[in-house]
Amino acid sequence: MVDRPHPLVTFALFAYNQEKYIREAVEGAFAQTYEPLEIVLSDDHSSDRTFAIMQEMALAYTGPHHIRVRQSQENRGLLRHINEASQDFNGAITVVAAGDDVSSPKRVETIAAVFDADPRTAAVYSEVIDTVKSNKEDGGHFEVSQISRTEIFFNVGGVGTGATYAYATPIFKWPTLLPPNLVSEDKLLPARACLAGKVKFIPKSLVYYRVLDTGLHQQLKKSGKLARQNGPHIAELEKLLREAQSAGLIGFPSLLTLTLIMKLRVLLHKLERNRTVVIGVVFRVCGRSITNTVERMVRTARRTEPIKHEFSD
Repeated sequence: MVDRPHPLVTFALFAYNQEKYIREAVEGAFAQTYEPLEIVLSDDHSSDRTFAIMQEMALAYTGPHHIRVRQSQENRGLLRHINEASQDFNGAITVVAAGDDVSSPKRVETIAAVFDADPRTAAVYSEVIDTVKSNKEDGGHFEVSQISRTEIFFNVGGVGTGATYAYATPIFKWPTLLPPNLVSEDKLLPARACLAGKVKFIPKSLVYYRVLDTGLHQQLKKSGKLARQNGPHIAELEKLLREAQSAGLIGFPSLLTLTLIMKLRVLLHKLERNRTVVIGVVFRVCGRSITNTVERMVRTARRTEPIKHEFSD
């Protein structure tokens, strides 16, 4: 039996003003064991040396991967940055990475094995690790879980850590490019993926994820712009559901169910944040209790599947 040729994968590293961490992030990209691999180092017009470091490292690279370095003409913001860079992604799969995180060497190889095992896979994400020193490779076969649409929409468009995701490349443009008025992609692309195909979770730590005060998640949390607090984001997900129904991907019962489960999560979040004296405490406790109960219920729908893969040396 002749093995199928491996598909081209794009490793897209997005950076902005991350000169302190970008070298480690690029080294993680260059160390990937998977081939054929296209590595796109994309800078959103940083004001520090981030782009210069990317260029220096690309010029010095002598490995097997194809390297491209690009920079926005001006600072575009995250979603415009992704939209511009994605126009030139050539891989069937795109593995995303941030300029302050480090991918384990077998990250792409592990993800590609999941896509290869099921052609309907549209997104894959993994666990994170909290230190580079704990970044140990697990060999041999492993299992993945399929995440339900209900779980994703209860979490307002996405589960897990956005920096660990990989997507079938067409997801970046279906049904349109990412709306530039939104602030992040990690609660939108997984929603697209679960409607267009399947979302899989790898219970392996494949990314060293830095939690920084300057990181996007922390900034959104402080400014009250997380997905479940963001009106434009909720409206975009509702629009996405209608477009998925029009395209025949879901029926009206699913549209109604997913809309209601998402609105329930938004309501519960408001209860959890209630600061009214006395009654606010009751709302917060009840809100958190109901949220935990529903989260346990939707997680029981996860289906586990074995992945057989012989890792490269």
